[in-house]
Amino acid sequence: MVKKSYPPQMRRTHSMNLTFNDKEWEAIKTYLAHYKIDNRGRWFRETIMREVIKRLEMDQPLLFDEEEMW
Repeated sequence: MVKKSYPPQMRRTHSMNLTFNDKEWEAIKTYLAHYKIDNRGRWFRETIMREVIKRLEMDQPLLFDEEEMW
């Protein structure tokens, strides 16, 4: 297996630990098995970043007030 080389700005240097209760962990395991997801780390990263980006986009200031757009 060839190891990928990422540009310095894309290297992952920060780690994070998550703790789940039994029911949360069973739900995650069921989801991963159902959708045949093998790479848990990648799935967690993509899921978290998707939510972060979505919320940041929602919080962006708008050019017009919401009432003015309708």
